[in-house]
Parts: sequence; structure tokens; C-alpha cells
Amino acid sequence: MNSLLQREDDIHREWDEIYKQKSAILGRYFSSIEQPQIIYILNDLLDNKLMEILDLRFDRPYEEQVGESMVRVMDISIPYKSTYNNLLDTVKKISTNEERIFISDLTIDGNDDGSISGDLKLKIYGLGEISGMEREPGDVRIISDGEKLSPFEVFDGYIRLDDEPADDGGSRAGESGSRTDYRPGQEHWDGYVSGVAQDDYESKLLEDFDDGKFYFDASHNNIKGGLSKVSNAKSGKYSLKLEYNIASARDVNRAYIDLEHRDIIVETAPYTLGIWAYSYRYSPIILGLQFRSQIGERLEINLSRNIYWKGWRYLESIPPQDASLYPLKLERIFLELPNDRDEYGIMLFDKLEANYLRGDKNNGEHFDFYVVQKGDTLDGISIDLYGNKDKGSIIAKHNGIGDDSDLVEGRILIIPR
Repeated sequence: MNSLLQREDDIHREWDEIYKQKSAILGRYFSSIEQPQIIYILNDLLDNKLMEILDLRFDRPYEEQVGESMVRVMDISIPYKSTYNNLLDTVKKISTNEERIFISDLTIDGNDDGSISGDLKLKIYGLGEISGMEREPGDVRIISDGEKLSPFEVFDGYIRLDDEPADDGGSRAGESGSRTDYRPGQEHWDGYVSGVAQDDYESKLLEDFDDGKFYFDASHNNIKGGLSKVSNAKSGKYSLKLEYNIASARDVNRAYIDLEHRDIIVETAPYTLGIWAYSYRYSPIILGLQFRSQIGERLEINLSRNIYWKGWRYLESIPPQDASLYPLKLERIFLELPNDRDEYGIMLFDKLEANYLRGDKNNGEHFDFYVVQKGDTLDGISIDLYGNKDKGSIIAKHNGIGDDSDLVEGRILIIPR
């Protein structure tokens, strides 16, 4: 028995290591080729006042053989005019970008005024089409208590949301680019998750934003905002409207929807976490979720690295699969702005849920174990663990026990929580 349990532990450790390696590889490449997303990334990379970008030319995506797999590829051509040093700086920024963008060709011609011009050609690979890589791991950060991302004390601009719903006159659900027929697991705009039939999913609603109060918070006093409920919803009567005005005055510039008081608990690792988000325009804002583990570690999952859609969109990301981290408590939804930029706007949020594969992880059910002691009875175990003897029959059902005579000393029982 001991050797079997030891082998199980070794397998779990090996799986965790493989998952980390896979996450590191996939995190460095694009999961899918989305032109608006690429434009916003290039906008940051080419933000050089001394380099004039004359055009951005996107070729139609095509397939290319990489090893044994076919992947989606897009070529981009960028005519430019610059100085030599500024061109080198731009090439360095592209080469060190978190998501790999390959420079496939570079031409340089000298001009009479001492500047240079030419054509910078890029190649982008979308790995989401490779078999077994359809699920893009979410960007996950685990932060120790010593690393404080932002002050969470209430400040002068702290705003509480009243229960009274307010309507901003926005479109109703189903209008302005919404997708009312989406179900988790279907291939959708993000390309994060595909290849899973919707009937294989069971979704657990974590928050529908219909009832109760919600609070706005921020990482520093130069960030302002507020919350209200509006009737443009994907689930129930209302969605949550976030107004934000972010000034990037610090290293961390975030607007928060504070959910700590809502007691949103994810008991076990879901297949994905998903939320509906409505955008009115494109934005470089990063959108993510912030959790706290049972041992007090803060953990963050990015849902989108920028806002590159308009209307409703269902965002999914893969949470960590390490069972030791669970249960997780959802504390905040955050919008983060990169340094040296200012941004203001409005977003709507609705129907935050955990998506489980049918039969996977017991769809959120949690279990403990109990070692039978000499003289134990079903009623006695139920009283010890639950405070009453009503759960004796449930313990028996989960363990295939007929009566107390089956409670052999040393036997390990499954105890549902």
C-alpha cells in the first residue's frame, strides 16, 4: 500500500512538472491569430517617436508544417523610416517580447538626410491549432504575503455600490456584437478553448451580479471609478458596470471590483474559469482575477492581455490544477494598465462561472478520508465528523458498506464534505 501511495505521489509531481513546462512553452507563443490583438501589441512595440511607421500590412493567415504539426501563421510587413540606433532598439523590443514575434526579414537603405528606411517583416505563429494544446494556460502568478502589489486600505475615492439598479441606456443582450448562443467549451472568439462539446460541460455559477452590494477599489489614489448595475445583461436582470479612470503613476496601476465580502469559493480545480465581458472600444488594459488560497497566498489569473473586441465576449482561462491550492477564494476582478499610459472607459461584467467536465473533479464535490478505529460505528463516525448521526447512510453509500460489521479496523473511508 505504501509503495502504491508513493508511486501516486511521484506521478502527481511528474504531472505538475510537465504541466509547468507546457505552460511555460505555450505562454511564450500566441494561442490564436487575432489581428486586433496583434495590432495592440505592435502599437506598444513600435512606440518610438524617432521611428516613422509608414504602414502595417497583414497577409492572410496560412498553415505551415512545424515538426509533425500544422500551425497557423501570419506574415506582417512594416515599411519604416528611422535612424539606425532607433531601429536597433525596436528590433530588440520585438525580440524580447513575452509572446514570440519572429523577425523573418529586414531591409535597410540609406537616405540623403542621414536616416534609413526599409521593410521590417514579422512572422507570428498561433499554436492553438496543435493537437493537445487547445487549452491555453492562463497567466498565473502566485504572490507571497511579502510582495504587496497594491495598498488595499480604503482611500478617499472609495465608492460603494447602492442596491438600486441604474441603466446606462446601453443595448440589450444580444445586440451590438453579442453572442447569445455561446456555451462554455464551444470554440469562440478567444480561441482559448475548443474541441470540447458543450454537453460535456457542467458550469457552476459563482456570481451573476444581480443582488447585493459591490465595491470599487484601486491600487493608488490617482485611479478613480465607480460601479452600478445596468440592464444590458447576459444572465438574470443586470450586469455590473465598471467606470474607470486610470492614471499610470505607479509601478502597479489597477482598478478593482472588490468581491471579498461575496464569499465566492472555488472548491476544486475547474476545467476553466469564465466570465462575460462587454467592451465599447479597444484598449491596452489587462483583465484578470485575483484569488487567495487556503494558506494565504495571493494568486492571479489573466483572462485577457488587452481588450481587443467590442460588445459581449466570453473570456475563459485555465486556473492552476494543483489540488493543494484549493479551495480558492475570489477576492477581486482587476483591470491593469501598463506603465506610462492613461486610460478611462466603461466595461460590463456578467455571469462569472467555473466550468467542469462532466465527471471531472466530481464537479466541485470535495471529499476527506477517515481511518476506521476499533469499535467504530456508522452513527458514531457521523456524530464525530458532522455533529449528528444523520450522515451515516451517506458514508455507507460512498463506501459500499452494508452495516457496521463492514467497518474493519484500519479501513480507509471516503467522507463527503
